[in-house]
Amino acid sequence: MVANEVKTLANQTAKATDEIALQIGTVQSETAKAVTAIGSVTSTIARMDGITADITQAVSQQASATHEITRSISDASQGTQEVSRSIGGVSEAASSAGASAAGMLETARKLEGDAAGLGQALEHFLSRMTAT
Repeated sequence: MVANEVKTLANQTAKATDEIALQIGTVQSETAKAVTAIGSVTSTIARMDGITADITQAVSQQASATHEITRSISDASQGTQEVSRSIGGVSEAASSAGASAAGMLETARKLEGDAAGLGQALEHFLSRMTAT
């Protein structure tokens, strides 16, 4: 009877050992799957880190470009104001030159009248001198 019990216990032990070995194999298989999944997650995180760095760099470049555009617009605005002031000065100078030209034209007309009067007086004087 003891031999039968020992044999039964040995069979139960062997069966339990097989079940434990099967469970250990299952745990090892699931652990390998988990390691693969963790590796995949790690790889995805690394790619996301690279993408984040690229985005950060692009945003920085865009900010620099926006700053440069703002500066250029400000410079252009100042240039436009300077041109407007210059045009105002040119307009004043043109107006002054026009007034001067009008004054010179009036003076030239007076001189023309005076020259004509002198010419007539000279002719009258010469004709009197030659008549005498």
